[in-house]
Amino acid sequence: MHSLITSDTPYHKKNSKSNMMWVLEKLPSAKTVILFIFWIQLTSALMVFFLSQESLFQTRKGIEYTIEEIDSSPSELRTRKFTRTTIPTLKKDNTQRPSVTLPSKISDQLDFSVVKIRGFGKGVLLSGEIADGDAQKFVEFIKNVKGLPIEFVALHSPGGSVMEAMIIGEEIRERALKTMLPGHSYCYSACPYIMAGGIERIFSSYSLLGVHQHFFPDNMLIPVYFAVQSVQEGQAKTFRHLKQMGINTEIMEHILSTPPEEIYVLSTEELEKYNFATELIGPA
Repeated sequence: MHSLITSDTPYHKKNSKSNMMWVLEKLPSAKTVILFIFWIQLTSALMVFFLSQESLFQTRKGIEYTIEEIDSSPSELRTRKFTRTTIPTLKKDNTQRPSVTLPSKISDQLDFSVVKIRGFGKGVLLSGEIADGDAQKFVEFIKNVKGLPIEFVALHSPGGSVMEAMIIGEEIRERALKTMLPGHSYCYSACPYIMAGGIERIFSSYSLLGVHQHFFPDNMLIPVYFAVQSVQEGQAKTFRHLKQMGINTEIMEHILSTPPEEIYVLSTEELEKYNFATELIGPA
């Protein structure tokens, strides 16, 4: 019996080795595993990119913005639903100051127009979505304005490109201009980074400034790790921008905690608390 067991042992070892080799051959190679992980990351990054851009694509295909009129006063607002095509706004009230004629429809890029407001002089109204290239268009428009010097920049925008907004805000600060939210206007998403640039920041008590998290989609077509890193770098830039403009950076708590599909509307008390408003003007 001993000899039988001994003679069988090499066979069992050989058979076990053969089975192990078969299993190893069936396992994917390291190259295959790396490629699989890469494609998962790329697919995830693409999904993030297209989800963040879906409403923008719709707007450029011709879908118009819709306006959601709000019954409550600005000081009573907090978080509201927000998309690129549905914009919370205040009901018309002609007693609100400063008074500027605002466009009835929102463009998918910034429109520039010269306006005059008694007591504030001559300024430029920026209305519409902030798109790529708008910062350069703003600089060129300012240079070509004839007559009295520009003293302020009034805003009425649902947001858009964060980077373009920060560049415009820096241009406003460099030119020592004031920024203004007239009566019935709103400034959401990326727009507050323009508003922050004013040497003085004048708000109608009947205007809306809202913040939320931002997408930085320019670098989304890369693996998820680097996409997340890009978003973090973008958030750091917005933090530095607000700090340099003299805004209380505690506002970042609302920016980072409010998802992109919502908007956190700052009350008049918070506008002063975070040093956004240097002047609040009530109705006539």
